[in-house]
Amino acid sequence: MALKDKLEKIRQEKQSMQVDWSKRRDAWIVEVKKLYDEVASWFADLLDPGYMQIGIRSKSIIEDYLGKYDIDVMEMDLSVYPAVVMEPVARNVLGYAGRVDLYLKGHDTNRMMLLLVEDDGAPSRWELVINTDKKQHVPFDRDALERVLEYWLDLWS
Repeated sequence: MALKDKLEKIRQEKQSMQVDWSKRRDAWIVEVKKLYDEVASWFADLLDPGYMQIGIRSKSIIEDYLGKYDIDVMEMDLSVYPAVVMEPVARNVLGYAGRVDLYLKGHDTNRMMLLLVEDDGAPSRWELVINTDKKQHVPFDRDALERVLEYWLDLWS
């Protein structure tokens, strides 16, 4: 009986440690939507006069454990320049809770990453990775995004 009891205890412990992958996927989709809503609110003053248009399209991702799921991609059209794309890449990222790429449509050379950080007990937050070689991470906020957009606009003007 002792062996059976031990095996049962181990099985129960393993079951309690299992990750609810569908819950994790759904939370990821919500975080990305919150990111897009926040970015749209930052630039509401540019939407009305037509300096910028924001569009959302859907894409499918296939990830280990999460399977295939649909998630939104945001495109910010700056009129005469290529659109700025915010495209989710993966939920399962080593050391982070997800990754969204930020780039100019059709121009992968200046691609940057947004990484979702989840610390125990603290609200999740996004970090902008400016240079992966130098591990330059900055908090992702309106100022950080404006600096990126200005940099890209300077490249194109």
